[in-house]
Amino acid sequence: MSRDTKSNPSGPLVSETDSFTAVAHAIAKGKPPKWLALGLEQFSDFVGSRRGSNREYQRHRWTIERIHYSADYLIKHLPMYLPGIGQDVDAANAIAVLTRIRNSLDRLVDKPGRGGGQRPHIQRQVCAAVVVELWKSLHGNVEPRSIELLRACNDYWRACGHEDRGQDVENWRRDVARAIAKPHEWINRILIKVQSVHN
Repeated sequence: MSRDTKSNPSGPLVSETDSFTAVAHAIAKGKPPKWLALGLEQFSDFVGSRRGSNREYQRHRWTIERIHYSADYLIKHLPMYLPGIGQDVDAANAIAVLTRIRNSLDRLVDKPGRGGGQRPHIQRQVCAAVVVELWKSLHGNVEPRSIELLRACNDYWRACGHEDRGQDVENWRRDVARAIAKPHEWINRILIKVQSVHN
């Protein structure tokens, strides 16, 4: 199957662009702005990726912790070993970038390790978060119990190449509630860039 087509469980092969346009219509509750389908496409490779094994999840978490530690270490110790760092524009920029990297990873590193139970399904969480952020940008607020919103999550999930999670869209309620409770600013920043380029 070519990269620009996906299997649609309810019909023939459809192009990704057509799939994302249909999801964009659902999110916009009518004719969507041009950038909306492109915004959905931005995250489709990750949302459509397979879920990793537990070992891959642990390796990923360990890598994030190491990056966070390294950024924090450099921020604290570079000024001691490079006394003129305050006057060097490149060095000051490097410290500023390292600080942003560390701060953006704080939430992931501070999240307690799992004490048993199911491993989080990151692709599903990002799927719901993308739909929630788009919904907020178009409608201003998000009603977590909205059937239209839950259906849009399911439609986006399928457009990214996954199988339907079942006819009961209530399956998305927990992911949507999590996305509303903890907004994903990084998703919003990417969507704002897409909007500014394609408006």
